[in-house]
Amino acid sequence: MESPSSIWWNEVAGPCSVMDELVGCLLLDRKNVLLCVPADLPWRHEMRASIEAEFRSRSGFHDLVFDTIDVRDECPDVDDVARWLFERYADRDARSGYRDRSGPLVRYMMEHKVLANRLLWVKGVSSDKIACWTKFCREYVPSGGVKDGMLVLESIGSGPVTHKRLSVVSYCDWITPHDIRLFNSILLNQTAYKTYSDLWKQYITVLCATLCKGDAELSCRLLDTTDFRVEDPLDRLRLIAQEPEFSRRGASPEHILSQVRSGEEALLSSMVWSAQLQVVFPGIELRRISFIQDHHADLATILARHEIMQGPEKCRVRVLDPMDLEVGTLSHLASRADYWPAGVSLFTPRETALFSCLHRLRNHLAHLECCFPQELSSMFDTN
Repeated sequence: MESPSSIWWNEVAGPCSVMDELVGCLLLDRKNVLLCVPADLPWRHEMRASIEAEFRSRSGFHDLVFDTIDVRDECPDVDDVARWLFERYADRDARSGYRDRSGPLVRYMMEHKVLANRLLWVKGVSSDKIACWTKFCREYVPSGGVKDGMLVLESIGSGPVTHKRLSVVSYCDWITPHDIRLFNSILLNQTAYKTYSDLWKQYITVLCATLCKGDAELSCRLLDTTDFRVEDPLDRLRLIAQEPEFSRRGASPEHILSQVRSGEEALLSSMVWSAQLQVVFPGIELRRISFIQDHHADLATILARHEIMQGPEKCRVRVLDPMDLEVGTLSHLASRADYWPAGVSLFTPRETALFSCLHRLRNHLAHLECCFPQELSSMFDTN
């Protein structure tokens, strides 16, 4: 079974586009790249591995050295990037041959192929050091592409204005709400989730995407650890927020784990309600229409014989067309044996219970209240 990280970076359109854009800048434009990512980037190690594999596949450079530099650990205080890279990568001849009169060090590095056949992935660049790294990338022009050596700077947040000698690729520019929904849908089609009905899968897909937004890794964790049929997803998020693996996530106040930790209950509930509205309300309407279409003639007879009223208390109107019957009215009809010939209801006991549940769900949503998991089960698990 394919791993969630592989699905995200190799099957979902948005993340695949990030990889395509970055590799294209390196191979086609022959420019160094500043990759701007969010603090809560999903599976960043897998991202680097996938981009490396894609670059090797498309470039055909089999002797390429893919080298990772962690600025935070290896050179947090370096201001002269050219000097640091020169001392790290130049061979003995290049180091012994350089003099101050040799001219700018960056030009000397290019002439002597100091970074040849290397793709340097620079991560952990702090906001106060990004300027000196981007300065080097603008000055170091790999006219021969990766044969001369190239750099990718991975930086958290937004980058500077695009420079003609430096490409800027922003992760967030390529990721859409559809990507996280597609990702959730692919996961839910795996064998591990076969016990959920199609309606449950549709709801879970939307719910996790609404709560986790672009954080596919968190969405995967929520989906994997929650039994949505009995458990409040917000309770599960509160537990996830305490897990060591996710302790550093949620630096941004817009992130769901930040909102969970700060106790923004009204906002959290509104997101659950929004997800339920997108799935439950259309589901109620489809059930209503399907039942009316199946029993249109019988319902028309009842409406002709009885004065069935519905609507707000002060402006109730008589229902003449079965298609106008609201779910609450159908629930009322199901409970009234005196409407039916010989006391035999058109509704089976199961349908009576279902429409009573649909009526409660609709009232919850109409009053901006979240539906309980057990109530959703009554709807989602009923064929």
